[in-house]
Amino acid sequence: VTAGPLLGLMMCLCTLYPLGMFIKGMVEERETRAREIMVIMGLSEWALRASWMLTYGVVFSLVTALMVLVMHESFLPRTDPSLLFAFHWLFMLSQIAFGFMVASFFSRAKLAAIVGPFLQFAAVMPRYIFFSAEAEQSVGAKILVS
Repeated sequence: VTAGPLLGLMMCLCTLYPLGMFIKGMVEERETRAREIMVIMGLSEWALRASWMLTYGVVFSLVTALMVLVMHESFLPRTDPSLLFAFHWLFMLSQIAFGFMVASFFSRAKLAAIVGPFLQFAAVMPRYIFFSAEAEQSVGAKILVS
């Protein structure tokens, strides 16, 4: 029994809650006009975006460290933990960019907090719907879907 096909699903499930809170916080900031107030008081736009990235970069780094610890101790004991961390940390950073994108489409924070994790889950699902571990599957179809 291999754990490979479930690795992407595990990564997705570990990020659903932090991603939802990230999206909710960004939309809530826009909804309450806190962003405009901070800009009026002199905060630059890049500093505001950098604070979101830094805050959730730390959160996603902690999630990554816990994921790597569990994976290394359970089913990937021979894999270098720094390589596991680098791979998963880059995936987590992509979740921050995904959160910025999703937050731009919403004006209500509660709706964004609900729909954002569903969108992320839906983005991961084609791998499990269209791909299996069968060697005889068409490589062209896999490339087309990805």
